[in-house]
Amino acid sequence: MKALLLRNLRAYRTFFLLMITVMILYSLLVFRVGSVNGLVGFLVVFLPSIAGIVLFLGDQELMQHTASLPISRMQLVVSKYLSTYLFGGVLVILTIAITWLFSGYFFNARVDFLELISMRGFLFAILPITVLVSISYPILFRFGLGLGAKILLISFALLYGIGMIVMERVVGSWLMVQRSGIFASAMALFARGETRFGVVLFDGGLMVLLLVLMIGSILLSVFWIHRKDFN
Repeated sequence: MKALLLRNLRAYRTFFLLMITVMILYSLLVFRVGSVNGLVGFLVVFLPSIAGIVLFLGDQELMQHTASLPISRMQLVVSKYLSTYLFGGVLVILTIAITWLFSGYFFNARVDFLELISMRGFLFAILPITVLVSISYPILFRFGLGLGAKILLISFALLYGIGMIVMERVVGSWLMVQRSGIFASAMALFARGETRFGVVLFDGGLMVLLLVLMIGSILLSVFWIHRKDFN
């Protein structure tokens, strides 16, 4: 398992450095225009999701070789999920660092930083990557790059666009959020859920749902990869 993770880190270090460069350039642009409302939403939702897609699509050339190694296909699948979370987690940590740096210049960045390091921020960070990976990886293991990639990319584009509209306009208007950006709307929605159901029940229940979704996704991916012939 460790060898597979290290292989993914080596294979994708150039792409990963490119993602970090995009984060820095986008953050500098945001700093220049002085509007940080959409910073966290873009860095935490969009970039890790793109990383999750690329980590699977780019690895298909190596899948046949990797599957021929003396490792179980369960290990192969789990390493793919763990690698995605590892890349996404580093991007989230960098987002927290960038937001902290901005917090000395913008009040809204200070608010976002405090939210990001809370349980609400943690749930917000893991929710999009978990949902995307849990849905897309079984599809890609089942259909491969041909049909699977088309289904995934079209679905991602639609869900991301619809999700942004729903969170910013519908939820933001319903909860009378004073700021724009998906992160502010999500934090207000989480706060409403915690108030209504209690912090432990709401946060704990959401974490359990995400865990069940992830485990089910892994088992489904293992099922499909066992049905493939790499010989």
